[in-house]
Amino acid sequence: MKEILEILAKKLIGKIFPEFSNKVTWSLIAVGLSILSWPTPTYILFLNLIIDLLNKTTGSSINLIDIGNITPSNTIAVILIISGLVYHLAIKALQLYPEVIIENNKKEEQNRKRDADIELYKNFMSLLPPTSLIIEFLKNHNFGATFHQNSVEGFDKLRYSWGHADQHFHNQELETKATNFYNQMLAFDEFLSCNTNHIGNTPYSNMLSHKDTDMNWTDETEAKVKKANEWSSEIHALYNDFVITCKNTLAV
Repeated sequence: MKEILEILAKKLIGKIFPEFSNKVTWSLIAVGLSILSWPTPTYILFLNLIIDLLNKTTGSSINLIDIGNITPSNTIAVILIISGLVYHLAIKALQLYPEVIIENNKKEEQNRKRDADIELYKNFMSLLPPTSLIIEFLKNHNFGATFHQNSVEGFDKLRYSWGHADQHFHNQELETKATNFYNQMLAFDEFLSCNTNHIGNTPYSNMLSHKDTDMNWTDETEAKVKKANEWSSEIHALYNDFVITCKNTLAV
C-alpha cells in the first residue's frame, strides 16, 4: 500500500497546476476570483442574476441577496479557489488510481522476475564459477598440448546440470547469452570428443594423430588445433560477457 501511495503522490505532483477540465472546478475558482477582483455590488448582482435564473428555470423561490447586508470576504474567495483545486486533484486521483495499481503490479512483477534471475544466476555461478577448472582450461590451454581428462569434466557437469525447463532467465538478453554459451559449450565438447585421442591407458588426451610427431604435424592436425584454440577463446569470451552482463543488469 505504501508503494501505491508513493506512486500516486508522484503522479499528482504533475497535476498541481491542472488543466481544469471539469465544470465544478471552473465554477468554484471563477466565483472565488470574482469575489477577489470585483467590487461587492458587482459579484452580488452576478449571484442574484444566477439565483433569479435558477428560480425561473426550476420554479424555486430562493431569496435574492441583499447588497446592503453583504460585506466583501476574501476568506470566502480563497476557500472557494482552494476548494476548486482540491476537488480537481481529488477527481484526478480517482482517475489515476487504476493506472497506479497497474503500474505498481508491474513493478512488483518486475521485482519478482529480477529476484528469480538473481537466484538463477547464483545457481549458474555455483555450477561454473570463474575459477573452475573448465573455465581456466578454455582460457589458457593450447590444444596442441596434452590435457588431463579432469580438465574437461566441466562439460558433462554443464550438460547434465543446466538447460532444464526451470533454468531460463526472465531477462531476454541474459537468456539469449546463457543459451548461446550453453550451446557453444556442448558443441565444443562434441568437437573435442571427435578430434582427440587417449594416450594409452592414461587419463591424458591430445589432438595428435598417429601420423604426427612432436615436431611435425599433418595439415589436418594443424587445422584442428587452430580451430580448437580459436573456438575455446570465443567461448571464454562468451562466458565473460554473460557474467558481466548479469552483474550489470541484476546489480549483483
